[in-house]
Amino acid sequence: MAVLGYYKVSPVNGGFSVSLKRSRVVVKVVDGGTVEYTRFLDERPVSRRLVSLRYERDSIAIHPTPSISTPRRLTSLILVKLSTPIILAPRASVEVTLSIPIDVAVYAYREEDERYRVVDVFNEEGKVKYTLYGRPSDGEICRFHVSTPTTGFRLQEGSGGLTRASLPLRLVNHTGLWVEVTRALVDSASIDLYFNGDDQVFTQEVEMHVDSRRTATVSYGDRPPEGFEVGAFKAIRSWQPPVRTPLHRRTLMEWGI
Repeated sequence: MAVLGYYKVSPVNGGFSVSLKRSRVVVKVVDGGTVEYTRFLDERPVSRRLVSLRYERDSIAIHPTPSISTPRRLTSLILVKLSTPIILAPRASVEVTLSIPIDVAVYAYREEDERYRVVDVFNEEGKVKYTLYGRPSDGEICRFHVSTPTTGFRLQEGSGGLTRASLPLRLVNHTGLWVEVTRALVDSASIDLYFNGDDQVFTQEVEMHVDSRRTATVSYGDRPPEGFEVGAFKAIRSWQPPVRTPLHRRTLMEWGI
C-alpha cells in the first residue's frame, strides 16, 4: 500500500496508521479538535505531538523531502559521488539518472491556501553522512551520497523505498577535451520532488555543464522528463528557501568534478 499522500482525519475514521521501512506512523483522534501523532521506530515511540485540526479543512500529509534535515539541518547542498565515473568526449552530452537521499516529512496541511506546518521529519535509511566539498578554509559542507548512474532518463530501482529519489541528469561537455565526471553537486533549495502512486520519488530534470576538467555549472529545470510525471504529485517543501531567480537556480562546482 502506498504511504505517500494526504490523509483526512475525523472522529468518524478515528485516524490512521501506516508502516514504512523502519518506522510506523500513528495518528489518532484525541477529542473534537485534536489528534495525537506518534512515530514508532522498531516499535518504540520516538516522536509524539498533539496537533490541532479543523477536520473538514485540514489533513495530515506524508511527503518526501531532500535529506538535509536529519539529524539537523547543516546545509542545503548534496554531493553525489558516482560509483562509476563517466568519461565525456569533447563537445558531447549524455543523459543519465542518479539517486539523491531523501527524508520523510509529515505535515499538518490546509489545501485551500496551501498552508502547512512541519510535524516531523525523519530518515528511513538510518545512516546520514556529511562531507566537505572544496578546501577546509572556504569549502562547503554537503550531505554525502554515493550513487550508481544508469543510462537514460528512467526511474532507478530503490526510488520507491522512501530513502532515495531518482535525479535525471544531462551532462554537457562544453570543452574540446576528454573529461571524467566523478561527482555532482546539487542544491536542494532548487530541487523539486515528485512522487507517484507507487511511492516512487523523482526530481525535475537537472543539467551539469562542464566548463573545464575541474569545473562545472549545475542548472535546474522546471519539470521532470516526459513520462516521469504521469499521475505524479509535487511534494510539499519542508522548508522554504529564499526567493530564487533563474540566475540563482545554479550551483557552481569549482573544486573538481
